[in-house]
Amino acid sequence: RNPNPDPDPTPTQVSDATRFLSVLGIVILGYANGFYSLIHSSLTSAELAEIDFDYSYGNILSEMGVWLAGQPALDMLTPLSPETKIGAEVLFWTFLATAYFVLLNLLIAIFNSAYERVISNSIPEWLFIRLTTLLEFESDIAQPGVRAYYKQLQTRDGQRAMAYKRDDD
Repeated sequence: RNPNPDPDPTPTQVSDATRFLSVLGIVILGYANGFYSLIHSSLTSAELAEIDFDYSYGNILSEMGVWLAGQPALDMLTPLSPETKIGAEVLFWTFLATAYFVLLNLLIAIFNSAYERVISNSIPEWLFIRLTTLLEFESDIAQPGVRAYYKQLQTRDGQRAMAYKRDDD
């Protein structure tokens, strides 16, 4: 039998992933609100209609997803007026820095919790593997090593320490 008390780590992985996605979702929604508010408060509806880019909330979110996927482009910011463009660029770069910082920290936290789970169970697992190896070793009395081992045990009977003697001595 396996000594592992938690053979199915799926619940803890789901818990870690849920926390990870919720923090990332909060960051993305916060910056999406910032982009949407900045663009729609600084431009009129007529100016937005003249621009070739769709500044709807859903399109802003999808553009931010592309940015996080590793293809950040300033296509969304190019058609804006110079004043709005400066604020949007500040939001763009702070979003990328914050999102990647959060992603990196959460990845480190997940690795740390997985490491702690493995380390907390390492000694019982090592003992179990040692026991199974010993049982396999002792199950075959015909092996010369097993016979030599039992011979050493018989000669050691009643002694506290055993002197190691190599076969070539």
